[in-house]
Amino acid sequence: MWLSANRCLDLWLLKGDNAYPHITFYSGIDTSVPLDQVKSRLKTGLQRWTKECELAGEPGQADDPVLPLDLDLPAAGTFFFQAIIQPVTQNITVPEQLSLAVPDTTLGADAHKRTGYEVLLRGRQIMEEVFERKPSKPFYPHLSLMYSERTQDELQRIVESAFSVEGVQEGKMRPFEQVECARVTVVACVGKTEDWKEVARFDLAGNEVEQ
Repeated sequence: MWLSANRCLDLWLLKGDNAYPHITFYSGIDTSVPLDQVKSRLKTGLQRWTKECELAGEPGQADDPVLPLDLDLPAAGTFFFQAIIQPVTQNITVPEQLSLAVPDTTLGADAHKRTGYEVLLRGRQIMEEVFERKPSKPFYPHLSLMYSERTQDELQRIVESAFSVEGVQEGKMRPFEQVECARVTVVACVGKTEDWKEVARFDLAGNEVEQ
């Protein structure tokens, strides 16, 4: 399941496949699970998430809930991420007054004060609950810009040649500092990236929308 990143179509120029810029939200569902069951649980989870975290639309824009996320600079993915990515900034809410109890600085107790990163983590937790499964791989929130079989050094050279990270440089793109996510896309990631297929799409309120 991907959070589709708005306003990133120009970054699609980096890609040679159909995996448009996205943040992997939840993964590892077996392909034998009926699609209707996947959609039903996803709808339940999104409704819980939107209500608990009080997600809302952008001022002056459509009413669809939107999740804004701050991004760090582009980098070559490491470990199991063979990609060019922009990590989601891991900003957390620090309580104004620390109590003797251990404060929950990961999710933020007050929905009004939660950062986008904290809201994303809470959404991930809810998905793990409704699907009754926690993926084996650790959750590392990041915007995927390009999948590749190239080495990390080769990918890093692409980052340096494609992005302008210090001022404006002719022929280079400025990295996004923030993205707004308004859709969750269910993608069957079977085979090579060019074979991956979108099978359903929802807004963050849990309503299925046209693909």
